Amino acid sequence: MIKAVFLKFSLSLFLTVFGNLFRAQEMFSPSVLVTYEMRSVESLMENAVPEVTHYVLLANEKTAVFKAQSAFRYDSIKLINGDQRTLMASFDLEEQANIVINPKEIVYSDLVMNTEVGYREGIDFKWQIIREFGEVAGQKCQKAVTEKFGRKWTACFSAVSPFMFGPYKFNGLPGLILEVEDDENHYRFRMTGIKKIEGTFPLSRLNQVKMFSKSDYLRVKDKLESDFSLGGKIKLNPEHTRKFHAARELMLKSANPLEREP
Repeated sequence: MIKAVFLKFSLSLFLTVFGNLFRAQEMFSPSVLVTYEMRSVESLMENAVPEVTHYVLLANEKTAVFKAQSAFRYDSIKLINGDQRTLMASFDLEEQANIVINPKEIVYSDLVMNTEVGYREGIDFKWQIIREFGEVAGQKCQKAVTEKFGRKWTACFSAVSPFMFGPYKFNGLPGLILEVEDDENHYRFRMTGIKKIEGTFPLSRLNQVKMFSKSDYLRVKDKLESDFSLGGKIKLNPEHTRKFHAARELMLKSANPLEREP
């Protein structure tokens, strides 16, 4: 029964994305595509295994879009009108977030359960560039440190690159961020490749996003994630509801999110 509920849930989210993706979307023209590998410890349970996720940064000198590699693959298939079977095969339930960074703000959007929600926040990274150097994927880089999201971070950036962006929301250094890692070794983004790119791509993945303040977004996200019936669309008996909530409570107690603080 649990497996059947999960399959219905996945299909519901897929149809939401398939129906809304790129409908009358604003496009932009990136000139570079950067790939990153993220190693993360997302649970503090003793038997937790580090996870590896791959991401893509599309950027020009003014704007950048950051998303999971699986989402980029899905979006690319959608752009060329790929069939639903191919799209479904590339659909990643957990990686629907889209981050847009421009000179004024960061725009974060995600598909939470089957609802498109997001928020805007200012760019307030306070970097201290230090006289330490490194090398990432064959490129020399200089280090900088900052405190953000309740963690201390060390980044390595390439001043040769004109793109002042990086993985996730990290930006504001005088060059492309090749690597950034927190001091507890819980989260590390590392560049794995970079290439020039042509063409136009959507700024955001969804076009019916309900925007909130960041604090309200977090409250709405929590409420949505605790509703396993998707607003009554999926029928659950009391026992399955109890099991879902118990599993969620256990997950929340051991959770180790990248953003400890908003």
